[in-house]
Amino acid sequence: MNIQLIATFLSLLLSVIPQMSNSAQVTSVVNFLQQIIPTLVQEYSDLLPVVKNIIALLKQNGVVTPEQNAAMMAVDAQIDKAFDDALAAYLVNHPDPAPTASPAG
Repeated sequence: MNIQLIATFLSLLLSVIPQMSNSAQVTSVVNFLQQIIPTLVQEYSDLLPVVKNIIALLKQNGVVTPEQNAAMMAVDAQIDKAFDDALAAYLVNHPDPAPTASPAG
């Protein structure tokens, strides 16, 4: 997938969320987000905050059902876990250097 295409589509989603008027539309967006998260985590992590913004806007929509809210919370948790896992992997591969002793003086 092309990052520019994904970024454009996510921006489009952000702009149309306020006009969503039924839960079927919300379901489509949530399903799409669930499908792209693994790709975003692996390839385009800079776009994950945009996905979190989409989720936040969707949660404010009055047509969101409790099931959709739960699905969005799961996507949000999936993003947080991906960030945590990436940080843990980085820290394992890049430990803090040992402190250097200061010269006696």
